[in-house]
Amino acid sequence: MSKDISIDVTISNVRKRTGQPYTDQYECDFHFASSASEVTGNGDIDLSCVTQDAKLAFNLKTTSFEMNNQTYQCAFPASVNEAFWIARQGGPPPGKGNAPPMAGGGKLGKQFAVGNGSNQTKAILEDDNDDGNSWKYCLVMEFALGKAPKDIIIDPVIINRQPDL
Repeated sequence: MSKDISIDVTISNVRKRTGQPYTDQYECDFHFASSASEVTGNGDIDLSCVTQDAKLAFNLKTTSFEMNNQTYQCAFPASVNEAFWIARQGGPPPGKGNAPPMAGGGKLGKQFAVGNGSNQTKAILEDDNDDGNSWKYCLVMEFALGKAPKDIIIDPVIINRQPDL
């Protein structure tokens, strides 16, 4: 049995990112809303006191935004596993190569897979939550600018519980 946590994500003020490590990507003002006490408004998720695995459902509440007086549609990537880039806290920042597989295709870091039922407005991250590590994750949305999709990156933290000894 997993702990199911629903998280609503709203974004605004999308702009080109100038700071490292995601220079030339896009960033935004964002807010994460959840009835679960494990989730903060900035998207950090502390599962250290959760005694089972977790299923985190990110619901994209903003599907369009205005930038430079033009309206753009945004969504999670068509390959929904690319909505998450995950790397250990303290290591290099996560990137596209750190996307977890879809459920049934193994797990990233023996912890993370993207759940069935994910789509372009709902991205589900399944976390085994038993390695005691802190992980950095990027939640990634896309929008079309010209002919190329551009990434909007939000980068909070997930803290997993210590494994039973």
